[in-house]
Amino acid sequence: YVYDTYRNELPEPVQQRYQRWERSVVARIRLAVADNQATGTLRVDVDAEMITFAVLSLANWASRWFHDVGPLSIESVVEGYWRVLWLGFDPRDDQH
Repeated sequence: YVYDTYRNELPEPVQQRYQRWERSVVARIRLAVADNQATGTLRVDVDAEMITFAVLSLANWASRWFHDVGPLSIESVVEGYWRVLWLGFDPRDDQH
């Protein structure tokens, strides 16, 4: 969030370095999603690009709302995100 808000105020070399890093992170996640779809360990009825950015969105927004002094621990947030990502929202699909 901080980076995106003040991106244009950073020196150009810093912006370029961050953009390269950002692209590499997206590419690695996209590759992991595609690999898992190809092996059947991840659903194929949802676009790989959509899954990639859903994962990134979860991670990015947590920095906006999570506070370590709040009612949730970081472990419970990670567990909750994992359950949503891998098990979905439908309680009938919760087999774990």
